[in-house]
Amino acid sequence: MTIVSRLKDLCTEKGTTMTAVERELGFGKGLLRTWDSSSPSGEKLKKIALYFNVTTDYLLGVDSNDKLLAKNVLEQKFLKFARIIATMPDDQRILIIKHFEDTINVYTKSSNN
Repeated sequence: MTIVSRLKDLCTEKGTTMTAVERELGFGKGLLRTWDSSSPSGEKLKKIALYFNVTTDYLLGVDSNDKLLAKNVLEQKFLKFARIIATMPDDQRILIIKHFEDTINVYTKSSNN
């Protein structure tokens, strides 16, 4: 998958267009589409990664597993758990998610009292 195809997918997920992203970030019109034939600058790549909350490695295709940008150690652990859970059979995945949701509900109820 190319950087441009990754950007198209991210735009679709976010409900926007590449043209709108270029406009919002102050890039020239059509710049993003040129990234399949020319390398983006580090600064522009960083802006795009932050905009979509993904890693630059994901955009460049270096690491397709770590799409989301983990902001801290806790988020990194949750991302690791999510990747593991995603590989589990449906019945086990459903049980783990239900247990997690129940635990969060107990916590939020107790902290509201």
